[in-house]
Amino acid sequence: MEARKMHFFIHDHIKYIGELLGELEQQKMTRVELQKRAEIYYGLKLNNTDLTRRIQILKGTGNVTVNRHKEYMLTETGHDLL
Repeated sequence: MEARKMHFFIHDHIKYIGELLGELEQQKMTRVELQKRAEIYYGLKLNNTDLTRRIQILKGTGNVTVNRHKEYMLTETGHDLL
């Protein structure tokens, strides 16, 4: 499956995955910050495992990276996808 189509397929089937990309569009954030925003803005109470799975999918598809301070940020590919 073409990468772009796969991203949309994932977005359609996993809550707070495309939105997670949008959250990282303007700034890098920690896991705790992303969890808080998921709850406040999307009504999703994600535990550490839930968020880690989503981040791993986005990292695996080349859309997100993490720095040594454990802050997540979009890659150029992630920006292009948005």
